Amino acid sequence: MNKFDVLGSIGEGAYGIVLKCRDKKTKKIHAVKKFKDKDTENLSIKKVLLRELRSLRQLKHPNIIEMQGSFKQNERLYLVFEYIKTSLLDLQEAEPEGLQLSVIRKIIDGVLRGLAHMHANGMLHRDVKPENILVDGDNRPKIIDFGFCRPCAVGNEPLTNYVATRWYRSPELLVSEEYGPEVDMWALGCVLGEMIDGQPLFPGDDFIDQVYRIYDALGPLPERLKAHIERNEQLCGVTLDMYFEQSEDFNADFVRERYYDKVKDDDLIDLLSRMLDMDGSTRITAAEALRHPFFEQATSSTRMHNRYSGMTERQTSERTSVEQNSLRNSFMLNKIDLNIDMSLERRLPKFSLFKGEKAEHKENRASMLPTIRTTVLNKNSFKGSTTLKPLMKTTKSIYGNTLLNRFK
Repeated sequence: MNKFDVLGSIGEGAYGIVLKCRDKKTKKIHAVKKFKDKDTENLSIKKVLLRELRSLRQLKHPNIIEMQGSFKQNERLYLVFEYIKTSLLDLQEAEPEGLQLSVIRKIIDGVLRGLAHMHANGMLHRDVKPENILVDGDNRPKIIDFGFCRPCAVGNEPLTNYVATRWYRSPELLVSEEYGPEVDMWALGCVLGEMIDGQPLFPGDDFIDQVYRIYDALGPLPERLKAHIERNEQLCGVTLDMYFEQSEDFNADFVRERYYDKVKDDDLIDLLSRMLDMDGSTRITAAEALRHPFFEQATSSTRMHNRYSGMTERQTSERTSVEQNSLRNSFMLNKIDLNIDMSLERRLPKFSLFKGEKAEHKENRASMLPTIRTTVLNKNSFKGSTTLKPLMKTTKSIYGNTLLNRFK
């Protein structure tokens, strides 16, 4: 730690404390994780430490926290990370009634990308919760804390179910030792619900209360979990039979009734419902969720923003008008309707605004008429030829019917 100035404490967990530090040489701010015990004293600490090191070295992704180095001092291990000030929990505390839909979409999209990368590499996070998602100033998320991360089970290899914060544990994780990447998707579904209305989805007080809250909201546990309960030594003497039967008060529209009035978005309700599928075998995966219609709106908006970047407000308005009218198989330019025969299929003229050559631009500056660039068929095209001829005309030329004559 001699190369750092400690500026304060960021947070503390069961195994370590995270410090905000400034590199004395570069003056750059870092988050330095200091493990509480010496790595040779506590086997459980050593196990967590090795898991985190192995995971962070293997997983490199924009939505996963970057480990920038590690060192030992007095037989104690320190991990150096990029510094991000705000966590998702901080955002939720600042907006106790829930986050804006655009913020929710961006954060969930990023976390899904990070999880999809982990799952594709055969890794489970097993502790997805608001505290373990950092968010930068542009609402780009990064997953942190890989102490519970481990490779997916191979064959019938048992996994411990004493992982993850209780509120975010899936049904199979609560009662079984056989699970996979689907537990991360359930946890993210719980996080998503919390982002919508600011309230934890299943805040159980203990194990039994946690199971009951899930059962009460979403219905019976999958039948296949019964066998796991019967042979789980930790559950000996615990009677959970009622949780496998349909309750008279069960509401199949629980997710919609709780969240729809808040978001007014059918796609988000569908995505959340699929994340909270009681059966892990049919629960939506991270890769599938990224293709969900809920994220198509953001993709279209980003694509449109990139397409129009650098254009003036007037040019953007004119171009949007042209493109909107093209969807009706006609192009409306200053009250001139060029109706094109759609049987021409791929040989249709295509219009787009552009910044004309200097002479034409200067000529038209006074009248403020847009310059049009198009590709039209030459005179032999209607006789079977597929030759295309580029044509560049201003709006003034269009008024003179130069372009209209091409289609007589």
